[in-house]
Amino acid sequence: MIYDILASKPHNPHYLRRYYNFILECKSEGRTEDHHICPKAKDLFPEYASFIDHPWNRKQLSVRQHYVAHMLLWKAYGGSQTYAFHLMHTGNSRQERKCTSSRMYAKVNEEVVSKLSEKLVGNKWNVGKPHSKERRERAAAGNRQKVSVDGEIFSSRQEVAERFGINRAVVCRRIGSPKFPTWVLLGRPGQKIN
Repeated sequence: MIYDILASKPHNPHYLRRYYNFILECKSEGRTEDHHICPKAKDLFPEYASFIDHPWNRKQLSVRQHYVAHMLLWKAYGGSQTYAFHLMHTGNSRQERKCTSSRMYAKVNEEVVSKLSEKLVGNKWNVGKPHSKERRERAAAGNRQKVSVDGEIFSSRQEVAERFGINRAVVCRRIGSPKFPTWVLLGRPGQKIN
C-alpha cells in the first residue's frame, strides 16, 4: 500500500525502490527522529502529514538513517525534496553544517543537541538556579489561585489539570486564551476569594 502511494507521483523508479526497501529495513536504537515515509511536502503528500490520522506514515529513524532517507527521497523525487535534503545537508543561516556524509551529519547533530542543552541550563526557565524566598512565595501564591472553568470553581491550576487529565502547563496556556474564554483566573495571587 505505501509503495503504491509513493509511486503515484512522478519519480525515479530505481531510487524510489531503494528508499522503500531502506525504510522497511531500518531498525533504530538510541536517539531517534520522526520521519514521514510519504513526504508531507505540498507537491507530494500533504494529505498524510498528520501522524495522528495516519500513524502508518511515521517511522522512527536514527539521525544517520534520517539523513540517508532524505538523500534517497531527493534522488527519487527531486522538487521540494531537493530543498529538504539541502537544508539537512548544509544547514541554515543559523548553523552551517557542510556535511559530506551521514556519519558527519550524525556527529554534528549530536554536537548541536549538546550545545542547545547546555544553552538551556539556567535560561528563561531558570533550570538549575536557586530562587529567592520571595520568588518562591509568589509562585506558591500563584499556584493556589482559584480557577473558573465553564463556571466550575477549582482551588488551583493543579486541581484543574487533574480533573481534565492534562498537565499544568496546558492549563496555564488555556487560561486567558481566546480559544478557551471560559477558563479564567479568579483574583490576584494571594488574594482570598470565597
